Amino acid sequence: MEAFEEWEKINVVIYVGECGGEFDPDVSPDHLGVEIYWETNLKNLAIEFVNEGLFGDIPNHLQNYIDYEAIATDLSCDGYTETVIAGQSLIYRCT
Repeated sequence: MEAFEEWEKINVVIYVGECGGEFDPDVSPDHLGVEIYWETNLKNLAIEFVNEGLFGDIPNHLQNYIDYEAIATDLSCDGYTETVIAGQSLIYRCT
């Protein structure tokens, strides 16, 4: 068995510790059903999602009216969770 890369270790730690899965060394860490976002908090993830167009095209004159805190709250209701692993803040979701 090859040693896991750092991101693979994080996938396994979240899968076992947060999602309730069981470690199986024969299953690839990128097939565990864990989504990881390298953002420090849900508001930053909300901003990233808006910037990536997940909410469609938002005209420039309306961008100041976006409530990122409300989007962050919705994300938490959809299973996105903030955590810190080895000093690294990130967001995950078990799928």
